[in-house]
Amino acid sequence: MKATPEEIRRKGEVKIWMEINEVTAAWAGEQLGVSPSAIRKWLFYSDTIKPENREGLLRIGFPPDLVPPGVEKKTGPRPKVPRFIRDGALAESVPA
Repeated sequence: MKATPEEIRRKGEVKIWMEINEVTAAWAGEQLGVSPSAIRKWLFYSDTIKPENREGLLRIGFPPDLVPPGVEKKTGPRPKVPRFIRDGALAESVPA
């Protein structure tokens, strides 16, 4: 999925904000008890993050407009629909 101009702008502003304020992913991760790569993933590679992760970033000082929105998503495997139902072939496959 291609990044929108808004996402590109936000990511650039996050980098600039972190540089100006001397905030590193390592420091932010230490404050929140996660790895630096988790911080980078949330800020630079995710369209949305878990609400509790967003709250943590805001709590340590990140500006709200630079942090991705917090969204609850279902986790785990998605239920699979059998192919014969997806393809509409159910009626054809049932013997008369």
